This record gives sequence, structure tokens and C-alpha cells, in this order.
Amino acid sequence: MASKSNEFLLEQRAYIKIRPLLGETPRNIHQDLVQVYGGESCSESTAMKWSLRFREGRVSVEDDPRMGQPIIATTANNIALVAEMCDSDTHITIEQLATSLTLSTGSVHAILTKHLGLEELEHPPYSPDLAPCDFWLFDGLKMHLAGTVFGEQMQIGRAIQRYLGDIPQEEYEKTFLKWMERLKLVVEHKGDFEHL
Repeated sequence: MASKSNEFLLEQRAYIKIRPLLGETPRNIHQDLVQVYGGESCSESTAMKWSLRFREGRVSVEDDPRMGQPIIATTANNIALVAEMCDSDTHITIEQLATSLTLSTGSVHAILTKHLGLEELEHPPYSPDLAPCDFWLFDGLKMHLAGTVFGEQMQIGRAIQRYLGDIPQEEYEKTFLKWMERLKLVVEHKGDFEHL
């Protein structure tokens, strides 16, 4: 089934095809189209191009077939699949969607933004105020390891593992909640880190 805008397009081309036979100029034809179709009308230059094509013998008002593979990524089925996958996993990435559906990332992005109405949020710049390792872990780890001389790299790894293992689970949970609060503040303040 043809879309409404495609129907308007074909109607306008038919009008452009017939009106010159009655002596109308492309400019007058365009003015008529604007009067009838308003913002849906073709441009004056398009009216002139099609008028010329018809004067040169073109018969069809349809577009000529185009070379290449037709665009089939934004089908109703693919749009529904992307919506369903996003609903079931709100953290799914464009890359994961593209891989799962064998679509390009550009097609998935178009489905998300144009068809599902989602907007892309910019990733905030890196801030140590948002990285739990920076605002919580590294200072304690540095104090724990300060002054220790290690003979080999494996000793450093074992010392870090011991330190991490000695941190009570409650501390990790508390830090996770603190991190979530910080992220919410950044979202509420539209990426501004000043308030942290």
C-alpha cells in the first residue's frame, strides 16, 4: 500500500504531466500545487524537471527503478523486534541489537530514533567523581600498599587481591548505592559535575 506522501507525489506528477498540454507553465503549475498541497507540494525546481521530462516524451509518473539492494532494515517486523528486545533488556547496546538482528548499527540507530522515538544521550565526559575506583577504591589501596617493596609483579597482584578480598561486602554495597546517587545527580543536572 502506498504511503500518503507517495500518493501526493504521484498525483502531483500526473498534474505536472497534463497541465502543459493545456498551455500552463511550470511556474504556474507549481503555484497550483502549493495551493492544493501546501507543505506537501514539490518544489518549483522539481515541477520544472518533471515538466521537462514529460515534454521530452516520458510517460510514467513513477520513479525509475534504482540499482542496488532495496532498504529493508526498517520493516515493521524489525521495528517490533528492536522494541521487544529493548523492553526485555534496557541495557542492550546498538551493537548487540545489530548483531542479534543482522542489521547495520546505522539501521538499528534509525529504528530507535526515527521509529521508536528514543533520543540518544551523550556519554558524559570522564570524571573521577563518577568512577567508584577513583572516588572510593584507589585512595585506600594506595595507603595499604604505600611503602611496600615488591620483588616481582605477581606479588603486587596478590597484595591487591588480598586487599580487595578483605573489604567487607557491605562496603561494596554502600559504594554501589553512593555511585548510583552520583549518577542520578549528574543526569538531573544534565551532565554538570560541579555539584558532586
